Amino acid sequence: MSGKREPRHVSGKPEAAVPATATVAVAAVAVVAKPDQKWGETPCAFVELKPGANATPDELIAWCRSHLAAYKCPRFVVFAEIPKTSTGKIQKFKLRDTAKGV
Repeated sequence: MSGKREPRHVSGKPEAAVPATATVAVAAVAVVAKPDQKWGETPCAFVELKPGANATPDELIAWCRSHLAAYKCPRFVVFAEIPKTSTGKIQKFKLRDTAKGV
């Protein structure tokens, strides 16, 4: 067998359903590593909200804690426009620079 392996699909297992209330206010999210003195790095989430929607960092962190492993939950949430290239890719290096100052 040579070349790239095809991704496998496990049949019989439904995809994880995301509750509608969790995604109603959020338009886009990007998570980068923020330097941390104790742990080395911790997750920092940059969130774009849908127009007219409201959410607090505590609400989003609580949702993450109930749906993700503890080490994956962001400790910091920043509400800002996520920088993208002209082709729509997220500019993670800009987010990492911003996260250092948070």
